[in-house]
Amino acid sequence: TPVDLDRDFPEGRFVPRRSVQLAGGTELNSLRWASSGLLLATGFVSDGLFAVYDSSGRQLPSRGAWNFGDARLSTFVRQQAYPTKIAIDASLSRIALATGYSDRVEFFEASGRRIGVAERPFGFEPVFVVTGKGANQFIASPPDMRDGYVGIRVSDSRVYALFSGRRYGDFKARASFARHVHVYSWTGRLLAVLALDADVLDIAIDADERWLYAVKHDPFPGVVAYSIPATVSRMR
Repeated sequence: TPVDLDRDFPEGRFVPRRSVQLAGGTELNSLRWASSGLLLATGFVSDGLFAVYDSSGRQLPSRGAWNFGDARLSTFVRQQAYPTKIAIDASLSRIALATGYSDRVEFFEASGRRIGVAERPFGFEPVFVVTGKGANQFIASPPDMRDGYVGIRVSDSRVYALFSGRRYGDFKARASFARHVHVYSWTGRLLAVLALDADVLDIAIDADERWLYAVKHDPFPGVVAYSIPATVSRMR
């Protein structure tokens, strides 16, 4: 169902805009509000898994430990190979983290402690080549590299992870588009797979878990809405 902003979001329902300038210069992949007015983010965090900022944008001590990939590689290289996106539940106490070039979804407390790992439908890891030397090492994407999760949203009961699975050699620039949503419980059980009828770039869910919103690109940019089956909403 196409979304009409004037019809579906009438005046007064928009959240007021607010701008926060983040200090520290850390390059980030994903950012969410967390407990006590803090912002948690993932990206090229030099000393942990989550970068932490207060509501004014001041950088605080990082949380968690970066444990993805081969420890023989530098953290910077591994962070390139495992770009991550996060979502935080309404209680602001549980974090779901999805990786971009593998089918990993993991769960953390707001403190950064890992509390669970989701079932992996395919079990693939990033395929890449390291180029350069020392601090100037970067990864190159061979044809066999696959995009994994490109978006993630959560409710109090379920985790919705937008999955691509496409190989770069087959899809080129469209490898980062996706047509499937993996629905997990917070214990990591794969509850359902939702198939979409269009290539999309990101998703969101409404508070009642009745609608899944998706951002599409073709034939022109827009937002589409999908009804979430009642059977999925009852799964735990």
